[in-house]
Amino acid sequence: MTLTLSIVCLLLTSVLTLVWFVSRTMAAERMDVPENQLSNELSGLSRSKRLMRMAVFGGSIIFIVLSSTVLYKKLGYQEDVSFVSALRSGLVDSNLSTEYLVYRSKRYDHYSDWYYLADHYLANGQYRLANSAYKNALERMPNDSAMNDKTRILNGNAEALFMLSNNKVTPDLVSLVERTLVLDPENSSALGFAGVIAYNKGEFNRAFLNWGNAFRFSPSAQERWTLLQTMRRAQTMIETDPISVAQFQSNKSAGATLATISNVIYLTLAIPDDANIASGAEFLVYAKVDSVPYPICVQKVALPDALGTILLTNMDFMIEGKTLADFSKVDILVRMSTQGGQELANGRIVGELLGVPTNAQKIFEVNVVL
Repeated sequence: MTLTLSIVCLLLTSVLTLVWFVSRTMAAERMDVPENQLSNELSGLSRSKRLMRMAVFGGSIIFIVLSSTVLYKKLGYQEDVSFVSALRSGLVDSNLSTEYLVYRSKRYDHYSDWYYLADHYLANGQYRLANSAYKNALERMPNDSAMNDKTRILNGNAEALFMLSNNKVTPDLVSLVERTLVLDPENSSALGFAGVIAYNKGEFNRAFLNWGNAFRFSPSAQERWTLLQTMRRAQTMIETDPISVAQFQSNKSAGATLATISNVIYLTLAIPDDANIASGAEFLVYAKVDSVPYPICVQKVALPDALGTILLTNMDFMIEGKTLADFSKVDILVRMSTQGGQELANGRIVGELLGVPTNAQKIFEVNVVL
C-alpha cells in the first residue's frame, strides 16, 4: 500500500511538472510578441537552462510511462484484463482459473472471492483446499449478508468436509448442517446431510423423514434423483444388514415408521425441437384425480430440468392426507408460464396424459403442445 501511494504521488508530481512546462510554453506562444523578438529572448537563455528544461520534460514523460505501467500492474488490472482476454478467446483452462481465483482471493480478501475459489477446488476434487477456502469465506462474511449466500457457503463447506473425511460424519459436519438449518429449515442440501447424520446414528425414521423433506423441497431434478437412490439403498440396507435390522426393530418398537418413497411416476416432456421458449420459462407438472379437488402431487420444473426425467412421488403431496400411494392411477397435467411465481399456477395447459399408473417401473412421455 505504501509503495502504491508513493508511485501515485510521484506520478502526480510528474504530471503537474509536465502541465506547468506545457502551459508556460503555450503562454509564450500566445504573447503578442514578434517572432524574431521571441527568438531573441529564447536565445538569451543560458544553454544550461534550456537543457535542464528539456531534461525535465523528457524525464517527466519517461517517468509517467514507467510509473503508470508499474501502477497498472500493482493495482492488479493486468491480471484482470489478461484473464478476461483469455476467457473471450476460449483459452482458459483449470490451471489459469485457479491462478486467477487465488490472485483475487488474496488481493481483495472478500468472502465472495474465497467462495468462488472454494467452489472451483470442490469441482476439481481438491477437498482439503476447498474446505480451507470455504472457512475463509465464512470468516469474512458480514453478519448482514444475504441468507442464500450464507447457506450456499455452508452447504459447500459441508460437501467438501464430507468428501474429505471419506463420506464419514464428523462433529464439524454436524455443526455446519445445524447452522444451515437454523437459517433455512427447508434447505434441501442440509436436510440431505441431516438424513445422513441421523442414519449414521441408527435413527432411521428421522433419517428418512429428513430425506423425504429434502426430496420435497429440492428445486433440482438431479438432487431429487440422487436422494431417491439414497433412500432406496438405505431401505435395502435396513432390510438386509443384520445390525441395521436390529436397530430398525428397536425403532419400530418405539413407534417409529419409515417415511419411504413407495410410489414414483417417471415422466419426460416431449418438447418440440423448434419450440421457441423463453429461457425463464417454468413448468408446473402435477397429478390429479376427479374425486379430489386439489392436485395430489406437484413439481415446479425449470426449463433445463424439463429436458430430463421428472419424478412425481408420494412425498410430493400438497396437503397432508392424500398422496400417490392412495391411488392406482392419476391424470398428469402440465402448465407453462414465462413469468413464474403465482402466474405459474394459472399458466396455460400445454400437456396432458390420462390414466397413468402410480407405481409403474417405466417412463411416460407427455407431449407438450405450444
